[in-house]
Amino acid sequence: METKTGFAGFDTQSVNENFLKMMRFSLDTTFDSLTKVQEYNDKIVKDIVKTHKQLQADTEKIVGEWTEKGKQGWDEYRKVVEEGYKKVEGLLHPQK
Repeated sequence: METKTGFAGFDTQSVNENFLKMMRFSLDTTFDSLTKVQEYNDKIVKDIVKTHKQLQADTEKIVGEWTEKGKQGWDEYRKVVEEGYKKVEGLLHPQK
């Protein structure tokens, strides 16, 4: 007995298999693309976090140096004011 193919020379079984192959290829390509995008996003986020940590460390170092210089400035200012006070005190109360 002869198998029916629908249209002359048109094999529906072959069309179904080709359609499934196309769907599989499309899904695989989509997932591969999504995987690449996700990996790229992960890399960007990790680089940003790493850069942020370095900037934070640099900022903490700068603020620490700034604070230390501020303390040194206040100490020097205090010394100058105390020396000035002693000179004025010496002028107002000469030693007896």
